[in-house]
Amino acid sequence: MVIALLFQLAAGAPAANPARDSALVAFSAIAVKVAALRSGYDQYRKSAYNDGNAVVAARAADYGVRCRELAESAKQNRHYFCRSCAEQALQAALDQYRLYLPALEQLGSRCETRMERMKPSSRPTAATWSALRHEVVPENDRIVRGLRTY
Repeated sequence: MVIALLFQLAAGAPAANPARDSALVAFSAIAVKVAALRSGYDQYRKSAYNDGNAVVAARAADYGVRCRELAESAKQNRHYFCRSCAEQALQAALDQYRLYLPALEQLGSRCETRMERMKPSSRPTAATWSALRHEVVPENDRIVRGLRTY
C-alpha cells in the first residue's frame, strides 16, 4: 500500500505542490521508522539466540527505542495527509493510509511498553533473562500482524 501510494504521489503534477511534498516527506519519515523497527527487531532476535545476556538486554532496549520512534513519527506526521493534497484518484488510498496511522502508532507504543516492562532490573534473575529471550517469537507475531496492512 505505501509503495504504491508513494509512487502515485510522486508522479503527480509537475508543478510545485507544498501539501503533496509535505505528504511525501511524511511518508518517507514513517517508512524510515518502520524499517528501523524491523532492523532493531532483527538485531534483538539474532542476539536472543546467539549472544550473552548483556547484549540481549542492550538489543531489546534499542528495539524499544525504535518502537517509541515509530509511534512518535506516526503521530507527528498524521496531519500531513490531507484530503485535498492529492489528485482525486489518490483520495481512497490516502484516506486508507490516514486511517491506518493510529494503528501503527499503537503498535509502536505497545511494543515500547513491553520492552520497557521487560528491561532487566539492577539485579536480574535467570527468569528475567529467560523472559527477555522468550519474548522474541511473540513479538515477531505482533509485528507481522501490525505491519500486514503497511
